[in-house]
Amino acid sequence: MPQPNPPEHLLQRASGSRSQADFLNSFEHLRYAIKTYLTEAGLDFSRFADILDFGSGVGRFAFAFEPEFRKGQRLWGCDVFEECARWCRDHIDFAETPHTNLDPPLPYGNEHFDLVYALSVFTHLGLDLQFTWVWELHRLLRPGGIVWFASRGARRPISPCKTWNGI
Repeated sequence: MPQPNPPEHLLQRASGSRSQADFLNSFEHLRYAIKTYLTEAGLDFSRFADILDFGSGVGRFAFAFEPEFRKGQRLWGCDVFEECARWCRDHIDFAETPHTNLDPPLPYGNEHFDLVYALSVFTHLGLDLQFTWVWELHRLLRPGGIVWFASRGARRPISPCKTWNGI
């Protein structure tokens, strides 16, 4: 397994912390949380063949789940921050991670993924982009697929977009 060592400025951008130790220590919690939520929904991580880490940052999801991947599972990522996407491409050999635009579409075909994972991506988008991205993720999801996302409460978006109620 590759040893992740993202530079501090990219850790800060992706997670709000410059700590390499915090990054590495988060893997076990991430695996536990996602597997627990999937289990509570009657699902098993191993059933997903094609997985998208939407807003992959510096590859936390990829590094956390690499030991869990079974033969035949494939991982893709994407990020709007070119330097994060480039770092992932240069350091994660078991996933494809292109740099993508703030607006859809993503460079994947219809019904391409069984699982789409998005941690705190929607937190940073205005309401108009949230709806736009939900439709895009719907396009990418296979029938019976799952979108797993986590978001914080209302925050100011980082994108240059219209907002509603300051979201």
